[in-house]
Amino acid sequence: MYSVGADGSEYPLYIEVQDSEGRPVELNNDIIIKLFSSDIRVAEPPSEVKLRAGSHYVITYFKTSETPGSAVITAMAPGFQSGNILIKTEYSVGYPKKLAVYVYPDTLLPTSSEEANVVVVLQDVLGKPARAPENIRVTLYSSNILVGDVTPNEITIQTGETYAIAKFRPTTIAGTTIITASASGYESGRDIVTTIGPKPRRIMVVAAPAKLPSNGVDKSFVFITAYLVDENGYPARADKDIVLTFTSSNITLGYFKNTHVTLYAGDYTVQNKLYSNSEGLGGVIEVTVQAKGLEAGKAIIEVYPPAKGEGGNLRIYGAPPIFPPGESQYENAIVVQVENSSGYPIILTKDIKVYLSSSNTLYGDVYSDTITIDSGSSIGYIDFLTTKLVGTTVVTASANNFTSDHIEIETYAPPPVKLKLGVGPANIRATGDDYPFLYVQLQDESGRPTAAQESILVYLSSSNEAYGKVPENIVIRNGESFEYITFISTSHPGETNITASAEGYESDTILIKTIEPFPSILSATTYTTFIANGETYPIYIQLLDSMGRPAKPEIPVKISLRSSNPDVIDVTGTVFLASGAPYVFAEIQTSGYSGKATISIAAPGYEPTSITVNSITLPLNVSISADKSSIYANETLDITVYVNNKGIPVGDASLILSAENGYITSSGKTRIDGSFTATYIPSKPGEDTIRVYASKPGYEPAYAEFKLYVDKLINIQVLVQTKDGRGIEGINVTVTGGDDRIKSILTDSTGKALIKYVKWGNISITVGDEITRDKVRYIFLGWSDGQSNYTWSGYLDEDTELTALYKVQYFITVSTSYSTAYGSGWYDKGSSISIGIEETSIPVNWVVSKKFNAWTGDVYSKDPQTSFVVDSPKVITAEWVDDYTNLYYLIAAIVIAVGVIVGITIYFKKFRRKPPEEEERIEALEEWAEEKPVEEEVKEEEEKEAELIEESGEESEEGEEEE
Repeated sequence: MYSVGADGSEYPLYIEVQDSEGRPVELNNDIIIKLFSSDIRVAEPPSEVKLRAGSHYVITYFKTSETPGSAVITAMAPGFQSGNILIKTEYSVGYPKKLAVYVYPDTLLPTSSEEANVVVVLQDVLGKPARAPENIRVTLYSSNILVGDVTPNEITIQTGETYAIAKFRPTTIAGTTIITASASGYESGRDIVTTIGPKPRRIMVVAAPAKLPSNGVDKSFVFITAYLVDENGYPARADKDIVLTFTSSNITLGYFKNTHVTLYAGDYTVQNKLYSNSEGLGGVIEVTVQAKGLEAGKAIIEVYPPAKGEGGNLRIYGAPPIFPPGESQYENAIVVQVENSSGYPIILTKDIKVYLSSSNTLYGDVYSDTITIDSGSSIGYIDFLTTKLVGTTVVTASANNFTSDHIEIETYAPPPVKLKLGVGPANIRATGDDYPFLYVQLQDESGRPTAAQESILVYLSSSNEAYGKVPENIVIRNGESFEYITFISTSHPGETNITASAEGYESDTILIKTIEPFPSILSATTYTTFIANGETYPIYIQLLDSMGRPAKPEIPVKISLRSSNPDVIDVTGTVFLASGAPYVFAEIQTSGYSGKATISIAAPGYEPTSITVNSITLPLNVSISADKSSIYANETLDITVYVNNKGIPVGDASLILSAENGYITSSGKTRIDGSFTATYIPSKPGEDTIRVYASKPGYEPAYAEFKLYVDKLINIQVLVQTKDGRGIEGINVTVTGGDDRIKSILTDSTGKALIKYVKWGNISITVGDEITRDKVRYIFLGWSDGQSNYTWSGYLDEDTELTALYKVQYFITVSTSYSTAYGSGWYDKGSSISIGIEETSIPVNWVVSKKFNAWTGDVYSKDPQTSFVVDSPKVITAEWVDDYTNLYYLIAAIVIAVGVIVGITIYFKKFRRKPPEEEERIEALEEWAEEKPVEEEVKEEEEKEAELIEESGEESEEGEEEE
């Protein structure tokens, strides 16, 4: 910038290193540039600045004084030709000197629901708005915080802004206070604000409840609530502390413990308690509440002997039944009493729960949905919450065994009858900006502010929109007394009348004047040649007045920028010159292409400007080196990348490293010396190529390759085991490596075989298909990776573990000496099998048989057919025993036959006469029998039988020996 403000601000200074051809040069080392000013009273730069390695320019700032003039700033560094620039400083237009305070509206209702804007405006010596040259902290305070206070007490007018806004929040006490604003180095400002509401004229009194039980001294009470109203009966707050005097017409029935109670300034109600002073009596008490300067109020309380019961009627009271609008909480404002059917208050013998509800919570609500009337009492009470809305709600009370009751509670205020327009800061710049400085307020017939009792649509108009406009309408919401209006200025200064109107209300008009802003000309400065590196470079824009003097804008200026060649050089589309700012910078965005572009700069109402800039690209070279080109797969290789520009190391160049098969530990950026180191980690054996792609904004990208070979020996562990995970020892495992070399090894006691140093590639691993040892057989099932052939084959380039799975079979031997046994054979381990004998009894001769007795050996069972689980090889033999059952049958048959013959003989002798020939035979037999008795004959038969059995046994033994 050639002309800047003499305002003590800092302004940018752009310093670049160039080669002999005037092109930018990125250095690979830091340099210190010394700066000198021909007159430090006008412009003072830092004594030196560092241009860091990897950059071709540096931006620093020089500071002006408040003394206008000219100075030459010179930049020097060893080995470089010096450069210089002429700086001219002048007074900046619109420099702020003082503060002005505006509270609007300046007349408010005394309620905490109201909030008014407090605007603190910076002004120049002419009283026109001026922009803050820096953040200005402003302290605000109220002279009478009993009336209202400012929040927050500190605000900041930001750099470039003319004002800042705080809020004035009134209390419930009507009155006047002065708001003062102060800031270091500026004249203070002040404004007066007044709060005003209905003025109290008389005291109203309500008893809640209106019936007092006479159940003993101090055992019951009623609330006596006093509240204030104005001459029209509208609720009014105390404008000062008021001492109220409470008296009872019959202290025998009821009395006040506190005769004097203070109603404090800003409060609307105060409560006192009238206590019972009798037992079993009835009557009437007139309560009077009075105070100096106010009309006294009265209330009637009926005294009843207490009744008892657990049911009856509820009676609900408002204490008081009307309230002023505003967000407040009134203690014990809702009171519920229990009565019997005759209207007598009931003294409860147990607690009851009363349920409460408000029909319209927009206008008020009970503090809690339930209250409890305690045993021994007849009343319960709860707080009431009001809102800022004017309206009526019905509060209902209900309880089990009692009839319900309700009461209307109303928020009440004077109705508005007219509109009042007002403005905060009177000086509004014709800048085309929006200003929230206008307001429209509702007033009653006395000209006092009052709240809307329903939402009011207010129509707005401007008599001359060439100088300013307002919205077509706004809404003053129910419960609000005013609403702010945004005034939309134009770029033409002048006057316009703003009118506000609403149906049923008196309208109002106000005159608004806008003033002319100072600056009118745009000026831009930037360096004109950049490296096409995709980076952004600043372009500085300032305002000048019609005389060419530097100006600080009073309001933010929206500045549009456009590039004639955005594909090569683009620019930020829009920037805002902040209020009071001496300049603003936009960003010129370069691309990876070289070329030219014209930057056009314009803003509504200002004279445009333009500037032409260039971008260029520089060459880039890249190489890769390593100490060897062949490694084993279990090794790593350190590689070095070097990037330069015509021999000048290029730091901060982005590198993308990759390998076809391996892995590069990192990509990144070159160091200041142009180098970068990384580690190559092979992932598979064979030939591999390392590639690097180097790039840096402003440079042509470069590419390089490095080829190497990776060799590898791997270890293979084979685990041979059964399905249940038990290793099989002594199984031969044969491996054929990628170089066709064969290695064999037997599995150890755990079933493992480790074959080391096998050449990577296509590899086969062979184990037995079926292996039999003694009476145990192993049958191959498959490999752990799913292959089913007992010869595994595949490509391996990493240490590998494989498992060969077998199932186990055991041989079961079943034998017998007699009959035929079944069940012998190979069976899977864990299977359940059955064995048996076809015949359990085998005849040896007509006297003796062989009978199955049991299975013996590895399995014992008495059953001819039996089952068991195969868990090992087994030998099982059928055991036989001799069976003499046939001999016993023969002997029995002979004895029976002899008996029969003897019987027959006796019969014929005794009972039949035999024929002669038969008698002869019988006689012959008898004679023979006498000679050889029957016993001898039987004995002979037994001896013959024994001889036969003996012979049979000998034959059996000979047969067994032959077997």
